[in-house]
Amino acid sequence: MTGVSALLCLGLTLCYWRRPDAFAAVTIFPVGCWFVLGLLLTAWGWNRSLARQAKWVGAMWLGFLLIFADEPRSLLRALLPPPSRDEARNLRVVSLNCSAGDPLAAAEVAKWKPDVVLLQESPSRADVERLARRLFGKEGDFLWGVDGSILARGRLTPRPLSSALRNYFVQARLQLPQGQEAEVLSLRLMTPPFRIDLWSPSCWEAYPHNRQLQRDQMGAIREQLGAVPDERALIVGGDFNAPQGDAIFGALRPRLRDSFSRAGRGWGNTIINDFPALRIDQIWASEALQPRSVRAHQTQNSDHRAVIADFRWSTK
Repeated sequence: MTGVSALLCLGLTLCYWRRPDAFAAVTIFPVGCWFVLGLLLTAWGWNRSLARQAKWVGAMWLGFLLIFADEPRSLLRALLPPPSRDEARNLRVVSLNCSAGDPLAAAEVAKWKPDVVLLQESPSRADVERLARRLFGKEGDFLWGVDGSILARGRLTPRPLSSALRNYFVQARLQLPQGQEAEVLSLRLMTPPFRIDLWSPSCWEAYPHNRQLQRDQMGAIREQLGAVPDERALIVGGDFNAPQGDAIFGALRPRLRDSFSRAGRGWGNTIINDFPALRIDQIWASEALQPRSVRAHQTQNSDHRAVIADFRWSTK
């Protein structure tokens, strides 16, 4: 069992390092699940004659966890003094999946006093408009989409999109009251199968197929962002329906970075709301916006947690 545990650790390290499509059914699981399984196998095989080997295997699993899981780093950051409000915030962005268009879920963003709101599974256009007026008054604007919506303090200029693209994202140029400009995109990608029957061949086929669909969607988004001037700040967020570190996020690099991996504090997973195991809701930004504090907060009316990201404009 100790040997099996060591081989499993090595195999999973390769899977999570490369994230191949063929093993998407493996990497959909939280890193912590494999870590616990590995420790259980090592404990099962424990005996005095193999004590040293078992300790080395346990160290391998600890290294696996620290390399591929972002929870240890974000939990450690939560122990540090938070940045002061003046230091932390020029711009607050909140992203929330509204659980089949529940206006009560969308209304929860008000308590975090956002400057920009990214909604997925949006409520009706009328509900989104009312929320924008409530949040920002005459200073605000909104862009409603079939699934994603953007609300902001400032003026939004929508980007023309085909009907196929509008099915999973909306995009607009934001002119803030202070004069800064940013390109903002709210998205919700194809939902994965979330199957755990790894003994079934159809499970191993379903995950690569879903990833290819999501990769096609991300390719279209990358093409849209390619038309945005390099000097303009970018904000891309929403429900990616993919776990942190997934291969599809390569489409956003190197121009954008995951704000939580850089400044996340506390438990950042967002799905499901009561027992969050995966961080599928994320906010990415370009270098013009430096993340200072990013958190996931429990909600009352959604099956997702909200992501609240505080940014400062770069002085470069």
